[in-house]
Amino acid sequence: MYAEKKCEPCFVRALRESNAYASNKPRAIPAADSPNRPALEFLFKYALWVRARRPAAKRFTYEGIQYGIVWAGRRMCVMHMPSARIIVGAPGVRGD
Repeated sequence: MYAEKKCEPCFVRALRESNAYASNKPRAIPAADSPNRPALEFLFKYALWVRARRPAAKRFTYEGIQYGIVWAGRRMCVMHMPSARIIVGAPGVRGD
C-alpha cells in the first residue's frame, strides 16, 4: 500500500542545503551552525574529525564521495570535489 520512503544519502541532503543557500546568497559560503542545515553541519563535523585524526589531510571520502578541506582566509571550508565547489564553511568565523 504505502511505499517505504528511502532516506537520502547525507551528501545529497548537504548539496541540496548548500544549493538552497546559494540560490538566496550567490557566492556566499553557508556556515555549519544553522539549525536549518543539519546535513552541512554533520559534514563539517566529519571534516573536523578527519583533521583531528590526520592533521595533514586535505581530502577525505564520505559515503563514496570525495571532499576536500580548503581554507578561505582563516575559515576552514569543505569542498565537494566532483563539482569543485565549496559547500560549507566554519561556523561563526568571517573569512578574509
